[in-house]
Amino acid sequence: MHLLKPFEAATKELCAQKYITGSKIIPLMHCLIKKIESVEVNGVVASALKSNLSNNLQTRFVQWLLQNPSMQLKKKNLELRTDSNETSSHNESSSEDDPDSLWAVNKQLVSKKALAEPSLNVNEMPTDLKHYLNQPTVPLTDNVLSFWDIHGHIYPHLKKIVDLYLGMVATSEPLERLFSKAGQVMTDSRNRLTGDNLNKLLFLGSLSVNDWQLE
Repeated sequence: MHLLKPFEAATKELCAQKYITGSKIIPLMHCLIKKIESVEVNGVVASALKSNLSNNLQTRFVQWLLQNPSMQLKKKNLELRTDSNETSSHNESSSEDDPDSLWAVNKQLVSKKALAEPSLNVNEMPTDLKHYLNQPTVPLTDNVLSFWDIHGHIYPHLKKIVDLYLGMVATSEPLERLFSKAGQVMTDSRNRLTGDNLNKLLFLGSLSVNDWQLE
């Protein structure tokens, strides 16, 4: 059970829909691998399971990163900076301060980065990227979208990439939830409902109580 708990936490973290998930894939996979390696197990079966889980993660994610040159920068970025989420209430399944959580590994990386002296070669990467990576790590509870709204003009080249890719979801779970809601609205008794009105109803149903600003 201890071996599977990190996978449950990672699944819940990446299947959410009210905060940024796409940029969390690489950091979470890194944390997941480290977490599995740190779990102590007893018995032949448990040891074999731990080995297989670790090997599969290494093969599917680490080797894939190494084989894709376009991902090398993200791999380096992982060791220096981890993007945060859209809302402070995101972390229902785990907490950065909980030593048993996946993000405890991230916290250790952040602490090491804060103590380390900047060691990036000036010829290694563009100036704005080097400056961005040398900044203090954004806390997990901060709004990453607000960060880029405020600091986007400082990193104009990175902002273009952020606008294109930051909104990508890590899994198809949010879409599956949307399809389920659409099926509940578009019933046989409402078969004359137009697509435009269906979209509006789904949008209204996605709003929280605070979004309605009733008070």
